[in-house]
Amino acid sequence: ALELAKEGVEYNSTDNISCDNLGQAYIELGMLDEAEEVYEELIPRNPNFLEAYYNYATILEKKDMLAEAKYNYETALTY
Repeated sequence: ALELAKEGVEYNSTDNISCDNLGQAYIELGMLDEAEEVYEELIPRNPNFLEAYYNYATILEKKDMLAEAKYNYETALTY
């Protein structure tokens, strides 16, 4: 899944869903630093789907950044 997600981003790095797929693959593999890098580029683009915010919040929670995680969980709930 990781290799397919990487290919998707290589093909179109501006596609928000492809970037989210890559970030989610990193999360599933426990590669939180890599996932965080993906979401730090994705979230400022204001993706219009909840998964991006939920996944980013999950990373932040695991890194004990609870205020930021809460904000992103709440943002996810608006979609």
